[in-house]
Amino acid sequence: MLTALRIRQFALMEAVDLELGPGMTVFSGETGAGKSMLIDALGAVFGARASADWVRHGAARAEVTAVWEGANEALRAILRAQEIDEEDALILRRTIAADGRSRAFVNGVPVPARVLRDIGACCLDLHGQHEHQTLLEAGFQRRMLDDQLDPELLAETRLAYARWRELAQRLRTLRTQTAELDRQAAWMREELARLEALSPEPGLLEALQSEVERGRNYGRLQQAVAEAIQCLDDGEPNARAMLARSWHALEQVAHLHEGLEGVVALLQQADALMADA
Repeated sequence: MLTALRIRQFALMEAVDLELGPGMTVFSGETGAGKSMLIDALGAVFGARASADWVRHGAARAEVTAVWEGANEALRAILRAQEIDEEDALILRRTIAADGRSRAFVNGVPVPARVLRDIGACCLDLHGQHEHQTLLEAGFQRRMLDDQLDPELLAETRLAYARWRELAQRLRTLRTQTAELDRQAAWMREELARLEALSPEPGLLEALQSEVERGRNYGRLQQAVAEAIQCLDDGEPNARAMLARSWHALEQVAHLHEGLEGVVALLQQADALMADA
């Protein structure tokens, strides 16, 4: 039950404080007396779309506070979802700045405006020219049905639904993982088929690795061969020194190219023959 309404700087109202008792309260008056502004203020504190027009001219902001006593199960569920402690009275507050931005609070806790709307759907019926269209909303129809159900059955249904959503999420995750495994398996099959189509001979892998290593050391090979050729072409006075420099240069890189091992052996033989001469 709405027990109090506090309005500050809202539309044409500077300050209004209403205390509502049990039973029916009627606001009456001629057209233009401000009855619709009270309805607008209620709408604001229960999450209606904020408007800068609600702020009284010259004021920095408008503020509406409502005090509600009594809670049904739907309202308790909203409070639990927002981690708001249930108290004897529910204090709702909405502030609207002059630029139209608004803030919402429930028992002092900041919340999105939609939370006020959800609370309003549980606590309040505002009937206007088109309010009958609410009957066509699925959420309203569901709440009407829930209100007629046994509370224990409703709680069991909520738990079962939450469990179903959890399992549905797990199923989606498993399907995603399975699709990824299928994709990887298909890629592996394609790569295996390519390897089988190559019909690799024994030792092919070692040969390829050797080629790769040779490519990586191409600069060293080129430098060593160039040094050996230079030694032989420079016409140094000591022929044995030329041979020694040549085979020493090539020996450093002979393991990188099988063709150089024979050249090194020949140069070493020539060096040995010259030593014996």
